[in-house]
Amino acid sequence: RHYGFDLGDAESAVSVTTRDNQGDPEILPVNGAKSFISAFAVTRTGEVIVGENACYTPKAAEARLRFKSRFLTDAGAKNDILRFARGVLGALREEGALPEADDKRFYIGCPAGWTANDREEYRAIFETAQYPPARIITESRAALMSACQSKHLQVSYDILANPLLVVDIGSCTTD
Repeated sequence: RHYGFDLGDAESAVSVTTRDNQGDPEILPVNGAKSFISAFAVTRTGEVIVGENACYTPKAAEARLRFKSRFLTDAGAKNDILRFARGVLGALREEGALPEADDKRFYIGCPAGWTANDREEYRAIFETAQYPPARIITESRAALMSACQSKHLQVSYDILANPLLVVDIGSCTTD
């Protein structure tokens, strides 16, 4: 299975598709939400809560949000991304969205302006978080891949033979 993780500064989402890319990618709910706030809280017992629940839990000893936009400028943001990524992975496992027997690969979006070194640092965070093999791709490329696989948009790969402009407008970057 191929998983796509759009970790945004304000909101995030995870999708899955089969290796043969049959059908539309399926959006996986995390704590019941298909699109969830990019926030996490750590309770006094060390439990990590992600999404909207992290913003409102009275058990939070610590909480963070909007950390991706600080990735290139604030060393602490890397640890915040790591903890959020672990929380999302834990929620997916808890909900049974990551069958153990499956061969898995994650594709994780990043802004197109990030350098090769920035992308490798970002990928290493997900490796540390114990994600299955992860590849970092630009968010605009991920949007194009999704459009090509979607039956609803009716875009086919033959469009790639022509000049193409893809614009991804995110909460902190536009690619």
